[in-house]
Amino acid sequence: MVKSRGTSIRISIYAAVIMLSAYLIFSGKVALDPIYTRAFVIITSLIIANTGILASREIDVIAEKITKKFKRIKKVSIILVAITFLVSIAMTNDASLLILIPITVEIGIISRKSLLNTIIMQIIAANVGSMLAPFGNPQNIIIFLRYHQTALNFITGILPAFAISVILLFAFTFFLVKDGKLKTNYKAKKPHLPLFYSSLFIFIIDVIGLLLNYGDYFFVATIAVSICILAFVRIPGSKRLGTLSRIDILLILIFFVVFMIFGSLSSIIPLPKSNSTLYQFVYAILISQVISNVPASVLLKTFNFIPLLWGVNIGGNGSVIASLANVIGLRQTKDKRKYASFLKTSFLFLIINTAVAALIISL
Repeated sequence: MVKSRGTSIRISIYAAVIMLSAYLIFSGKVALDPIYTRAFVIITSLIIANTGILASREIDVIAEKITKKFKRIKKVSIILVAITFLVSIAMTNDASLLILIPITVEIGIISRKSLLNTIIMQIIAANVGSMLAPFGNPQNIIIFLRYHQTALNFITGILPAFAISVILLFAFTFFLVKDGKLKTNYKAKKPHLPLFYSSLFIFIIDVIGLLLNYGDYFFVATIAVSICILAFVRIPGSKRLGTLSRIDILLILIFFVVFMIFGSLSSIIPLPKSNSTLYQFVYAILISQVISNVPASVLLKTFNFIPLLWGVNIGGNGSVIASLANVIGLRQTKDKRKYASFLKTSFLFLIINTAVAALIISL
C-alpha cells in the first residue's frame, strides 16, 4: 500500500512537471534554445540506453571481477577514477559517468563499504578529463565552433588548466579515499547478454553520433529503439515491462526543466564589459555555479577565448548544477550524505584550482 502510494505521488509529480513545462513552452513564456534541445535529446538517449546496460546485470559481473582482482579500496578507487578520467577524454563526461559510476556503486554494495568519496572523485575526474578535447563536453563544442579554432590550438589553449586539474585530481583521490579491504565472496547472477550488448550498441552509436554532430532526429530514433528493446526484452524474475519501468524519468525531467530555466536565466544575467583576462576567467567560473557551465558558455559569447575556455571548464566543479554531469553522477548513488560530501570536496577542489589557474592566467 505504501509502495503504491509512493508510485502515485511520483506519477503525479511527473505529470505536473510535464503540464507546467508544456504550458510555459506553448504560451511563449519560455523558448527552448536549439543548443539546449539538442543536449536534452542526446542525454535522454544516453540515459535510456544506460538503463538497459544496468538492467542486464553485466555491471554486477564486472564489479565482481574487479573486487576479486584488486582487494584494496584505495587501489580500486584510483583505478576507477583513472578510468573515468581517460574515458571522459575519449567520450564525454556524461557518458563516462553513466557507464562507470554504477560499477563503483555495485562494488560498494558487494563489499558493504561506502565508496561515496570514490564516486565524488569520479564525477570530478569526468569534468577534468573532458576539458582536453573539443568534443569532451557541450561547452567545449560551443566554444570550439564559435571561435573557429583548430583542434591543436584548442588543446594547447586548455593544456595548462588541464594539467593543473589533473595533478589536483589524483592528489585529492589519494588523500581523500580511505583504504580498507574489499570483501570478495560475492557471486554475480547470470547476466542477460542480449540486453547488455544491444543497449551498449545504442550507447556507443549515441557517442559516435555526438562526435560526428548528427542531427536531433538521429537521437530521437535511438531513443525509440532503446524503448522498444526495454519493452520487449524480459529478464528472468522480472514482471512484464519491468525493465522499461526502470528508466529514470525523474532525471530526464530534471534535465528538461533545468535547460528551460537556464535558457530563461541567460537572457537576464548582466554581461560585464571588462576585457581583463583574469576578470573574465573568474566571472565565467561564478556564472557557471549559478546557471551551469554550458549555458554560461552560450551567454558569455563576447568573452575572449582563453578566459572563457578555462572558466567554464574549471567552473564545472563546485555547485551541483555547475556541470550537469554532477547531477548525473550524484543521481546514481542513494547515499544520504552525497550532496553535503560532494559540495565540501568539489568546492575545495574548485577554490584551489581557481587560485592556481588565476595565478597562471594573469602572468
